Amino acid sequence: MTLYTRYGDGEISKSEYIDLRDKADCRLAALNAQLFGMESERPEKDAACDNPFRGIMAKLRFEERLTREITIALIDKMLVYGSDKIEIKRKFTDVIDGDGCAVE
Repeated sequence: MTLYTRYGDGEISKSEYIDLRDKADCRLAALNAQLFGMESERPEKDAACDNPFRGIMAKLRFEERLTREITIALIDKMLVYGSDKIEIKRKFTDVIDGDGCAVE
């Protein structure tokens, strides 16, 4: 039930309504300021997490199987030893770089 509906139904007085409305407006303004601050920090975080494989992973995120494009983008070389051992050298070290920025 909204604040105005409670006032209209007589559950709260006019002074209570005005007080609660002002408190809600202040809370909304604080949340909007917090959101604005978070949005303004986002480009700085993106720049700090400038990982060359981030774009590749974003493009290939929904692939369901290994394709030639994925192989070329992510695998440096594959070494086959006999019939039961394969070694894969990746072009990246981990999904999280040294700064803790995840590749999404």
